[in-house]
Amino acid sequence: MLSASIPARLVDAGVRMVTGDAHSITYRIDGRAVVADLVLAERVPSPAAVLSRVRRHPGRRVFVVCETISDEARSALLAQADVDLSVGSTGELVLSGRTYRTPTPGRPPRAASERSWRRRAAERVCVLTRGHLRQRDIAAAIGVSQQAVSKMTEKDPLPDTPMTEAARRELLVKLALVPADSGLVETYWYGMDPVVEQVRSATRLGAELTVPILAGGEVAADVLRPWRVPTRGLVYAKELVDLSEFGLVEATAEEATLTVRVPADPTVWTTAAWWRRIRDTQRSDIITVDPVIALQDLSGGADLGDGAPQHLSDWIVHR
Repeated sequence: MLSASIPARLVDAGVRMVTGDAHSITYRIDGRAVVADLVLAERVPSPAAVLSRVRRHPGRRVFVVCETISDEARSALLAQADVDLSVGSTGELVLSGRTYRTPTPGRPPRAASERSWRRRAAERVCVLTRGHLRQRDIAAAIGVSQQAVSKMTEKDPLPDTPMTEAARRELLVKLALVPADSGLVETYWYGMDPVVEQVRSATRLGAELTVPILAGGEVAADVLRPWRVPTRGLVYAKELVDLSEFGLVEATAEEATLTVRVPADPTVWTTAAWWRRIRDTQRSDIITVDPVIALQDLSGGADLGDGAPQHLSDWIVHR
C-alpha cells in the first residue's frame, strides 16, 4: 500500500497526484503525467542500490522516499536525471529535476492530530451505539489499546452509554461542526452515469484491486437515510485508484461528479468496520463510512436548502 506520507508530501508542495500504489506513483507536472517507480526507505546511507536499479531499467523514473539520507547519497542521486527525491526529515522535494522544497535541517516531522482523531472517533461510537460500551469495547471500535482509551478519558471522560437522545443530539451537533477530513490527497473525476452508479463502480474496482473504498457524502447519506437524490459522489480510499478504467475522466474539483479522498484520519476505517458489525440492517451493496462522518460530509458541502443534514442528524439521534 502507498505510504500515507507520500501523498501528503506532494500535496503540501502543490503537486497534483493522479494515482499510486505500493510500487509506483503518477503525478502531474505542467499538464503531463509522470510515472515513477517507488523506492521507500527509512534511511539511504549510500546511493549504490538506487543507482544499480537505474542502470538495470534505463529510461524509467525512480522516486526515492526516505526519512534521512547521507550527503553522499543525496548528491549522487540528484545528479541523475531520472531520480526524484523526497526527504522527510528536511522536507526536501525534487521532482523531474525541479526543486519544490529545499532542505530545512531540524524540520520537525509532520504532526498528525492522532489524539484528536481518536477522541472524535470514540465520541462517534458513543453517539451511534445503542448499548453499554466498556473501555475495551471502545478501544476495539476505534482501533487502539484499552490503555489508550483509559489515558484519553483521565481528564475528559467519554459520555456514559447508551446516551440519552438529548445528550446524543448535543454531542452530534459538536461533531457535525468539525470539518470533514479533507484527506491527504484528493482526485476528481467526471462521468455521465448516475452518481450512485459511479460510487458503486469505484467500490467494485477497489474490491478487485484489494483497495478498501467506502462511500461518503451524499451517497452514504442516501444509503443510510434516503432524502436527497445524490448529485455528487465522494469515496474514501486507502490509496488512490485510476477510475478511467470504467469511463470516468479527470476533472477539476468544481466539475467533478466523483471525488476520491485518501483520508489522513485512520479512524475512518475502524469506525466504519465497527458500524458494519452493529448496524441494524443491510440496506445496500454500497459500504459506507459511519453515519457521523457522512453527516460531517453533508454539513461541509453546499447548502442545498433541502434539510438533508438535519434529516440524517435526526435519524442518528432517534434510530
